[in-house]
Order: sequence, then structure tokens, then C-alpha cells
Amino acid sequence: MFVLAQPTLVLADGAAADYPIENGHFYREAAGDAAKQGRGFGISDDDGVPFWSEFSRLGGADALGYPISRRFYLDGFLCQATQRAIMQWRPADGRVELVNVMEYLSRLGADQQLAQKRLVPLPAPPVDDGTRRIWLEGDLRIKRVYEGAADPEAVFGLPLSPVQRIGPATVMRFQRGVIYAWSAPQPWAGPGQVSVANVGDFVKEVHGIPAAALEPEAPPPVRQIQAAPAPSADRGGPRPDERVAGVATYYGDEFQGAPMANGEPFDMWDPTTAASNTYPLGARLKVTRVATGDSIVVRVADRGAFRYPIVVDLSYAAFARLADPAEGAIRVTVQPIG
Repeated sequence: MFVLAQPTLVLADGAAADYPIENGHFYREAAGDAAKQGRGFGISDDDGVPFWSEFSRLGGADALGYPISRRFYLDGFLCQATQRAIMQWRPADGRVELVNVMEYLSRLGADQQLAQKRLVPLPAPPVDDGTRRIWLEGDLRIKRVYEGAADPEAVFGLPLSPVQRIGPATVMRFQRGVIYAWSAPQPWAGPGQVSVANVGDFVKEVHGIPAAALEPEAPPPVRQIQAAPAPSADRGGPRPDERVAGVATYYGDEFQGAPMANGEPFDMWDPTTAASNTYPLGARLKVTRVATGDSIVVRVADRGAFRYPIVVDLSYAAFARLADPAEGAIRVTVQPIG
């Protein structure tokens, strides 16, 4: 089982902890006491810098954690930090990339502190990329969480160390993250569970982010139309061949036996069928639950009355392979195959 190592904020005033704003979203979850005054951090596509679009494409707060900073400059590039990442705008390439945070922490001289206080392995001597990928085979639990990311190399990068046993955890250090598989109970995880480190917070702790950027912002106006962003750069929705992060839901007995878009009767007990408005009928999709790394393969047999961020509407049986149907909706990545 995968654990999100981030808090869920319940505000005393009953107001939403996060909400849409113009060109993005505003979050109060990581603003500490300032959240009580409505302050927090916004992520947006303002000024032509698509931080919000890339944040959404990579899985949003579920994958990268909540924002912990305003925009700031690092090594001459415009950046913004979340609990688990630092996004960096590369104007020459016209895209946002994630900073190699764990390499940046090495530059800051934090490796020994991280090893002692955060159970982070020291980086191994340089090796080729093929060897780094072989290191991923060292622990199946860590590998499944790594591969469950919307874009594993974009989110985590490649390993900087083999799997190591440190105290109560089996740990792997990546260019942009740290993944733990716990053998003993922790306040945030039980034995056998896996968690992802808040490496953006690691940088914050060693003063690697300008202090002014860490000051929460006043709340901007709530956006009136709360349309979800599309993951594609053209914001027109996912391409038919694109691997995307989004939400999976399911449909069941109320549609049992009804004709699907391909003419076949719907069978809620068939774990191989799904509805999608993005991918063509007959397309085979690998659907991976972000929280566990578990995957199933389904074929698109139907259409539905939904839109992004819902990417697939699974049959009841297919959804049950990934989660308890009582959950209703789960974060997934979807990859066309074949």
C-alpha cells in the first residue's frame, strides 16, 4: 500500500482549503498558521509559464504534494517549489522541468544530515544509466510506485543509489525524490507500506529556497468557471496516443445489459471493458493506480457523459481490481498499448 506523506488541512472557518483561480489553482494546505487568514500559494500558467499545466500533467498534489513557495529564481531560472518537487521554467526549450532536487541537496552539503535525520542513502559513485535502471529491480514495492507515476523519469529521475536497508526502511534515492518501503510502523505509514519523501521540504529545511518565496500569499479571487485543465500543451485534452494522469471512475448495475457504443451489451462483471471519450473504440489501455502501482489492461468499448480529469470509466469488475468500489474514484495514469 502506498501512503501520501502530506497533511490534509481542515479549516476552522469551513472554507475550502484549495480552489481554482484564473489560470491555475490556489492551495492553503502547506501554508501553516497563515492558512487561517486565507493565505497560501497559487500555481498558475501566468506570464506564459505553464507551472499549473505541468503540475496537473504529472498528477497534481497527489504526486508532487502541495505548493510550499511562490515563484523564485534558482541558478538563473524561474522556479516554484512543492512538497515533493521544484518546478523550473526552461524558456529556451519552452517547457517546465523538475529540478534534480537530490543533486541540488548534495550541492548544498546536506547529504550527511539527510542520511542521519531522513534515512536517505548517500549518492553512489557515477554509473551508466543502464545500471541505474537495473537498480530499480532491487525492491518490487519501490519499483511499482516509481512506475505508477504519470511520467516516472520526469517525476523521480533515475536512481542515485541502489536499494539500501536503513533502520526501519528499505530506501532508494533518485535524482528528484526518495522512496521508502517500511518494515516497522511509522506515524505516517504502517509496516509493508511505501511512502514518497517530501524532498521539496528537505530543500526548505536547509534554506535552499529564498525566505521571501516561502511567505504565503494573500488569497486571489475564486475563479467563476471551474473547468479542469487538460494535460496537453494545447489544452484541448489528451491526444489519443498520450499517456496521461487523471481520474478513473466506474459504472455498474444501473447500466447492466445496456448496449455500449460498440454495440455489445454492457457487463459490469467483465474486468476488461471501459468507457472513454478520449481514446478510440477498441483501443487497449493500461490503467495504473498511482497510489499502489497496480495495473490492469482494458479495452475501450463505450463512451460516457464525463470529461477530463476523468480519463476512463471502468466496469465495476475492472475498478474492483484496483480499489474498493466504495472509493468511487481513484487517481490513475492511462497508457495506450499495442
